[in-house]
Amino acid sequence: GYLQVNVTILDVNDNPPIFDHSDYTVSLNESVPPGTPVLQVMATDSDVGDNAKITYYLADNQRQFAVDPKTGDISTTEPLDCPQQNCPQPLQARPGGGCPKSCVFTVFARDHGSPRQDGRTYVTVNLVDANDHDPVIKFRYFPSTAGFATVDENAVNGSVVAAVSVVDLDEGPNGDTTVEIRAGNELGHFRLDYTPSFDIVRVHGVLDREEINRYNLTIVATDEGTPPRTATAFLIIHVNDVNEHAPVF
Repeated sequence: GYLQVNVTILDVNDNPPIFDHSDYTVSLNESVPPGTPVLQVMATDSDVGDNAKITYYLADNQRQFAVDPKTGDISTTEPLDCPQQNCPQPLQARPGGGCPKSCVFTVFARDHGSPRQDGRTYVTVNLVDANDHDPVIKFRYFPSTAGFATVDENAVNGSVVAAVSVVDLDEGPNGDTTVEIRAGNELGHFRLDYTPSFDIVRVHGVLDREEINRYNLTIVATDEGTPPRTATAFLIIHVNDVNEHAPVF
């Protein structure tokens, strides 16, 4: 005789979910509003039934992003504020940085087996700088305690009048600026010399207080963003009288 025996092999939850990629990288404009889609992550589980069903989740302390537990779609939940990553010290000292800003977080996939198993992947969101800051112009006078710029009327060509510094809190080209004298220098009595830290206003002609005793230079700073942003400031220069004339009877 014989006996037919049907053996049903029950699945054991011995496989954790595995993501398609061990890490994901995406670029996102830093000014995107909450609710902006970021990317979709996907994991699979080699088990069957409930052991293969997957729920996606993020760490409890993750506030800037959310993941759909069923689809793995990630979106923003608030305005993004990501730190600079691996930034060399010289660039950290630059206003606006110049180093890339990135948010790095972990996405988990948990199956529905018993005991449950988890897989993980890492998401890096690189922020693309938005040109959302105007340049800010500041003047440095000599001496530093002065409230305006002065120059002697007999100052030689190349004499320093003032220093012009510009701070732009954007990054990369958006934070790079050029400075020019837009108006008030029609006679060409002054020029701008560039240095890595600031621009120098120098004498570039013959001054005569008896003809012009005060200049009002329009200084314009323009960044290299698209579209560019500008700032305007006015440099007042007082010409000091020099005792160059003897009394005449």
